[in-house]
Amino acid sequence: MAIVIEEEKEKGGRWFGFGVIFIILAILGVAVYYLFFVKPDLIGAVVPIKFRSIDELARLQFDPQEVVSSEFFRSSRQFVPPPTIIPAGNASPFGVF
Repeated sequence: MAIVIEEEKEKGGRWFGFGVIFIILAILGVAVYYLFFVKPDLIGAVVPIKFRSIDELARLQFDPQEVVSSEFFRSSRQFVPPPTIIPAGNASPFGVF
């Protein structure tokens, strides 16, 4: 003989879960709408001053010939020699035999 004992199920649990999922989807929908389809004016107003100084750098005129012919560039010396390429591996792989 088998005895089966079941608990009573609450009827309102299904509607509560549906409501929570609906609210989450509504919040995500509003966030996606404002993120991709609305251009808020706040983004342009919050730009830090440090980023505005980049425009000043873009307007600078750079002459490479003036840098190369400057006194500082001509008086500089090379303290570290250029690297030399050392052959890797055995130059004669069959020389051992």
